[in-house]
This record gives sequence, C-alpha cells and structure tokens, in this order.
Amino acid sequence: MCIDEFELDDPGNTTLISRMLSALVERGVSVVATSNTSPEQLGEDRFVAQDFLCGINTLAKIFTTVLIDGPDYRHRDLLPAPQPLWDEQVAARATRVQGATVDDFEALCAHLATIHPSRYLTLISGVTTVLLTGVHGLDDQNVALGLVSLTDRLYEAGIK
Repeated sequence: MCIDEFELDDPGNTTLISRMLSALVERGVSVVATSNTSPEQLGEDRFVAQDFLCGINTLAKIFTTVLIDGPDYRHRDLLPAPQPLWDEQVAARATRVQGATVDDFEALCAHLATIHPSRYLTLISGVTTVLLTGVHGLDDQNVALGLVSLTDRLYEAGIK
C-alpha cells in the first residue's frame, strides 16, 4: 500500500489510521508513505498531539524513516504572485462568467462550520467558478481544514 503526503490533521484520524495501519502490517501488508513530517512529529502543531501519543508512537514504530533530502523543486521558475483584486473587481469578473458565484470569505467560513464536509457537494451544484471577497489569513485550524475540504471538492468537480 502506498500513501502519498501522509499527514494527521485531527485526533479522530489519528486513531483510525493507527488502527488500520497496525492491522494491515499485522497481516503482512507492506506500507510505503511519503510525508514532509517524520512519523514521531505527526500531528504536531495541528491538535493536542500529546493526548494521542500512543497512536502516534504506534505509527512511528510501524515505519522505517528514510530521509530524502534535496532541493524543493516545487518553487522553481515560479512567477511572482499577481496583485490581489479589489472586491469590486472580483464582483465584476463574476458577471462575465456563467455559473459563477461571489461569496464573502467570512460568511463562507461561518457557513462551512455549520455543515459536514460530506455535504459540501450540495453547496457547489451548478457552480462553474467560485470567487471570494474579503479573503484574509486564518488562525483557526478547524476553519482552515473546512476550506481545504471545500477546495478539494471544488477541484474534484472541476470548478475554478
């Protein structure tokens, strides 16, 4: 079994993954995973990892860590980021795209907190493009994870 970009982002996933991987390894399944985080540091700075050290330590024992170091090619030849658009410019662009929606970032974050990520597909039915106004950085990890889940659903649905 191969797992790409292995990370733990919440205690529930830690428990489930720890049990699943332990059962697979006990049955002789070979597991290979890539991650930017060493096994013993999984969950660090994401949740109260010390409450789940047993599960994290179980995972760390399953894996043999092989450090592959070198240049990070993800950032090569990147163009500078464009200047952000004003909210009025975003709204004007939306009028030119059929199926586009313009949403306030704060309102979207608040709404996402009220529904389970499995329901996000109902939010984007009939939408071709999502434009956001008032976008800012986030301090709340749960809100950020909700946005990541929504972004994944948008990507999977081919929505810009």
